[in-house]
Amino acid sequence: MTRQSVIIHKNEKLGLEITPRTRRFAQVRRDGDRVRISAGSGQSAESWSFVPPGDPPGWADDMRAVVKLGK
Repeated sequence: MTRQSVIIHKNEKLGLEITPRTRRFAQVRRDGDRVRISAGSGQSAESWSFVPPGDPPGWADDMRAVVKLGK
């Protein structure tokens, strides 16, 4: 994660990338220590979640800032 991108990967494959150019709907939520990211809608909707190594509220806020850049 940087100030302008969020990249989620699993098993060395790109799962989700959010940048200021991303046009699809994205939402970041926090559930206790877990951060959840939903992207897309309908049949193309994806959902990812993880427990960050520290400061879950900070991670969620930083990810929301990246999502807002795309709006």
